[in-house]
Amino acid sequence: MKAITLEEVLALPAAYGLPREIATYAEYYGPYMQQAYFQAYVTFAYNSYYVAEVFNYVVLGSAGLIMLLGLFLRFYNHLVATRKLPNLIVAIETFLTKHMVLSAGVGKQALEPIHYFGRRAKFATIQIPIRLHSFVAFTFVGASIFVAFWRYESLLPDVWYQDLGWTASQYVRGFADRTGIISFGLTPLLVVLAGRNSPVIFMTGCSYATLQIYHRWVARMAMVHGFAHGIAYCILEGWYSIPGGENYLLECFKESYWNWGWVAVAGGFFGCTLSLRRMREIAYETFLIVHILCAILWIVGCYYHVWFLDPDYSYLKYIYGSIAFWAFDRIARLARILYLNVVAFGNKRSGKVGSVGGEGYIVGAGDYIRLRVKMSTAWPASWGGPGTYVFISSPKLNIWESHPFTITWPAGMPAHLPAASPGGKVKGPVEAFEANEVDTERTFELVLKSYSGFTGKLKKALTSGTVSLEEGGPHPVAPLKLIVDGPYGHGVDVSPFESVLLISGGSGVSATVSHLADIAKRMVKKEGRFAVRRINVVWAVRETAALDVLVPYLQRLQSICPSASEPLITLDVYSTAGQSVAATDAEKGPVGSSASSTKSGSTFASLHSLFKPLSSFVTLRTHEGRPLVGPHIDDYFPFQEKRIAVSVCGPTGLCDATREAVKERMGNQGYNAFNLVYSEESFTW
Repeated sequence: MKAITLEEVLALPAAYGLPREIATYAEYYGPYMQQAYFQAYVTFAYNSYYVAEVFNYVVLGSAGLIMLLGLFLRFYNHLVATRKLPNLIVAIETFLTKHMVLSAGVGKQALEPIHYFGRRAKFATIQIPIRLHSFVAFTFVGASIFVAFWRYESLLPDVWYQDLGWTASQYVRGFADRTGIISFGLTPLLVVLAGRNSPVIFMTGCSYATLQIYHRWVARMAMVHGFAHGIAYCILEGWYSIPGGENYLLECFKESYWNWGWVAVAGGFFGCTLSLRRMREIAYETFLIVHILCAILWIVGCYYHVWFLDPDYSYLKYIYGSIAFWAFDRIARLARILYLNVVAFGNKRSGKVGSVGGEGYIVGAGDYIRLRVKMSTAWPASWGGPGTYVFISSPKLNIWESHPFTITWPAGMPAHLPAASPGGKVKGPVEAFEANEVDTERTFELVLKSYSGFTGKLKKALTSGTVSLEEGGPHPVAPLKLIVDGPYGHGVDVSPFESVLLISGGSGVSATVSHLADIAKRMVKKEGRFAVRRINVVWAVRETAALDVLVPYLQRLQSICPSASEPLITLDVYSTAGQSVAATDAEKGPVGSSASSTKSGSTFASLHSLFKPLSSFVTLRTHEGRPLVGPHIDDYFPFQEKRIAVSVCGPTGLCDATREAVKERMGNQGYNAFNLVYSEESFTW
């Protein structure tokens, strides 16, 4: 290293972390030793601080650039939504869409987890997302590991390390400091990626599920670097120890800063290992509580680890930033909750349903639940469109436990005719639910699938919560006290497309109904660039009795939409009892074909009878087996000048199969990124 002056040392960037007191230190050395001291200290600061700080700034700056790019693309897509672009631009968009947005990172599974030890090892899974997200995540992980080992300068002799008697110690010390600073620098990013009110969602329009992909990888890298930081310092302190004399490593455990550092590492380790997909599936509520506790251990441990070393260390800025965003996210949640729920808890006047925060009933055999949620104030018109969701909790069940649900029937819908019942009396839960007078501007509805946990508790509350009518008879709709946090997400508008293909599996039909409701509202109010002429709804269900969920909404839509000469909706119902709803598009066939033959038994015959009053609005086609998506797309694309929107919501396998079918057609037979547009909602919470 060339000779260096004190002025040059003081002029180095702040990222070197050089104290201003270095001038005082230098006064104790002669001119020759000053040079050796400056060189050793600058080398130490470069290895320990500078590279790590620059990497942190690059990562945070890149995140900011990605958000700005996402914001630009949102405005761009809005401006060109219905405009035919030059062929060259369309060709470029088609290539990028096919190979980066629609292609899985490995194979054909982007949402369905890959079992790398076979399906019996349910804990041994990994999700490899679409190629675009895989590329970004892989680049980030590779860069963070590379920087931890990259370019360590060394001096021989080095006066800074002359007392150690171990040449490699300067590398270990640099590695220990560098990994620790990188771990700190990633902390605010992982907190931002975990928030419901994340600016990343607002600016890029990405889904919460997409955000979680990056949250997990950033958290893993923060934990790995934190763990490496601790191990490296254990090696150093162990080397300091004198054989037969004082054990510096054991002495370190008497220091507060040291113990708080290991508290943070423990929180990060258990926060990552206990958030495996299988753990979330088995006990989501337990996972959520443990995850929050581990996050608190990480933040508090990191803070006190540095504070006990030196409260003036600049690295606390990362912790302050993390705490600031966490506080902002919580305050924003509280503000939304107060805005929507402040007067939602009324009393049960005369036992009538409608004076409390919500009401609902169990559909059929109990697999599904319909909920109507009543807010204290009307939503702005732009809230609650297709693709948006809310978090629901209940003070009666567990006020600290909230779960996300897709909005099925949004607020602000036009008035519709209630379901008819003989003699005008309440006949059953459907008629009772539909007959209740509601303020459409301040109510929305959800469709839930009943599982264990929160939805199981909700089902039990509905079973035991029926009230009585003034006439004295039992009311099949039960009141509920609910707390709403939301809506979140960005709506997906399919109204500018001539043909709309809506695919769902199980309770994913809630997203389908949301799209249909939005189309009906725009059709009646003549909002936006409405172009829809044909709608194909494909619903894969294990039991056809699940159609009891959909029929009331179709009846509403029929009363809202203007009459037409032919049915607007074609409904393809696939009964997948005993099968997976996931399907590849390997075999092609006419619409109506499936993995097995079409069924015409008594079950499907009863469905056709049920849909007979809707025949002028819906054409029903029934199938047995798994849906093949490709033929449905091809059936709606006999001419190139029209556009198709394909939207899917359901299990991961169904989403993967649908995306693969769209990808296979993209760039072929006249399909391109302008006339074939894909969106998805997956069950990846």
